[in-house]
Amino acid sequence: MMVFLFRKLTEFIRDRFIGRVIKDIRESAQLSSSSSTTITDRNRLIELIPSVLQKQLELSIPILQSTYLIFKSCEELCVLVKCLPIYADDFCQAIVDLLFKHRESCNKLFLSIVEKNDSFGTSIYSNEWVKDPDINRHLRTMPAFDAFIRMNKQEHLIHNDNNDDNAENIRFRQTKETETLLINFSQSEMNIDDICSNYKHIKALATIHESLDWLYCKLVHYFDILDKSLNDTKYLDTLTQTIVALGFTSRSMKQNSSHYDQLKLSHINLEIFSNAMKTILTLSYDILLVLFLEIRLHCFYYLSLFFRNTLNYAYAMDTDPDENIMALNRDLSRLQETLNSSLNEKKFSFLFQGLGFVLATILIRSSPRFSHISELGITKMCRNIFAIEQTLTQIRTVGDAELM
Repeated sequence: MMVFLFRKLTEFIRDRFIGRVIKDIRESAQLSSSSSTTITDRNRLIELIPSVLQKQLELSIPILQSTYLIFKSCEELCVLVKCLPIYADDFCQAIVDLLFKHRESCNKLFLSIVEKNDSFGTSIYSNEWVKDPDINRHLRTMPAFDAFIRMNKQEHLIHNDNNDDNAENIRFRQTKETETLLINFSQSEMNIDDICSNYKHIKALATIHESLDWLYCKLVHYFDILDKSLNDTKYLDTLTQTIVALGFTSRSMKQNSSHYDQLKLSHINLEIFSNAMKTILTLSYDILLVLFLEIRLHCFYYLSLFFRNTLNYAYAMDTDPDENIMALNRDLSRLQETLNSSLNEKKFSFLFQGLGFVLATILIRSSPRFSHISELGITKMCRNIFAIEQTLTQIRTVGDAELM
């Protein structure tokens, strides 16, 4: 009889109370039950956290307000696992639902930026490569990207010798990366609509990446606690003691510690939780890869315009830098300004590292196009190289030896 009453009471609480709590938390995250695609919803999704909150979170760059709200909701649900362990599976499923829906919203925002308006299902070159499973897999194995991902995973370890950063390994990565990119770049002519020329969109992509990466890193802490709690429920004590708007105090939560043995959390739900986090991280890295490719595609686009006017160097009338080279420099400077305020230092450095090697390789391999070049043309070419080197110096703060 007591077992029957306990089961009925548990079901009643789940249906009447737990469901309402989860609904309230979803609403606090401003997560609509329908998939909204209106301009208003898009503007809300791209809104950044206030500068005061950014300082409180000790973030050097802002993240999306929507991502922060999702995290706070997930955090509240994790703490509810501690308060009501018997309903842990329900809370875990609610977290998964929040993560998948936020990932879907961010992906829609991402696609609205990279897809071409005049051609359904077609996007800029960088995303065309990234969304192809085989090409994506190949790009992720490029030495430069692979080394960055491994460094990013190890950055919190105490002992990290950074053996990958010696000169020989860096040159190897740059060579392999450039070979891979040039094979793809040289397959067809590029137009301006094949690249992302809107710097606001570039900034939005960087912000979405940073926000999703931040969300993943924050949730790893809670996932690890829940995973350890399957073997030892005392780990629930390490869940955050601070709850906003739920009304639970540290003292009351401590009193509930005797009920930890009632924890009902399945391995399957934790695995789904892990998969949801991985989809967040995968989208984050896909966006970073798009930015990585986009910068190099900008270089290839402007240099392709430059190489269409090789006859100008046979009959050069002046020694001023080529207008297409100056356009490339202005573009790189704008990309630098945009991304420097939207990405952390390591990611910014990763995106621009080796750019001089890429540019130098393109210039050297395309030199046979100049069947004849005058003395003035040679001087003009030298000034082109010097102008590019100056721009890269401003971006990297050190001269690029590949162009010197």
